[in-house]
Amino acid sequence: LMDPSSFAPSVEGEVEEGSDEALIRELELWVAEWHEPDLLGSWLRSSEKLPVFAVDQLGLSGTHQELGMRFLWQPRKMIQLTQLALSRLQQAQLLLYSRDGIDITGMAVKEVRVRVVTLVFAHYQDSIPRGSQVGLLRGFAGTVIRTGSPKILDVTPFFRSSLRAVDIPHSHHHLSLLIILSLSDSSFSLP
Repeated sequence: LMDPSSFAPSVEGEVEEGSDEALIRELELWVAEWHEPDLLGSWLRSSEKLPVFAVDQLGLSGTHQELGMRFLWQPRKMIQLTQLALSRLQQAQLLLYSRDGIDITGMAVKEVRVRVVTLVFAHYQDSIPRGSQVGLLRGFAGTVIRTGSPKILDVTPFFRSSLRAVDIPHSHHHLSLLIILSLSDSSFSLP
């Protein structure tokens, strides 16, 4: 339903190149051009609260190199801008539906979770990240040499009394000693 040739940007007028608004417009046009026509409509009609939108970074770099590189160098900002662009596109889709006489009862603009997939291979590494790479999007390549079951770091035993229905966390063991001493109850034990 979203034809890029007839798509009107959400904000009219000139915007400064490289600004957030210009990036949002680029993202809106990219989504309208390269994704299935009823993607937005399916989100609007869905009862799913948080649909997922996968940004194929490798594909995006092939069609819109600047946007693709910005996802690598400014991932947080680009994910936020993509969420905003998807929200605006859903609002525009709702307007198109109402203008075309389609019943929009029960449809609502959804917050969309954006995930970046299929990184450009040059941005994979096999070493621990350095301080200069904090905030950048990087993939890691390597071989898993050992796996195991998760280990519990802290166990909180509870003391129980057969006389009273009282559970006392181990972290409060000083209280449990007081209770044991004050009740003179020898039936306190670990479960």
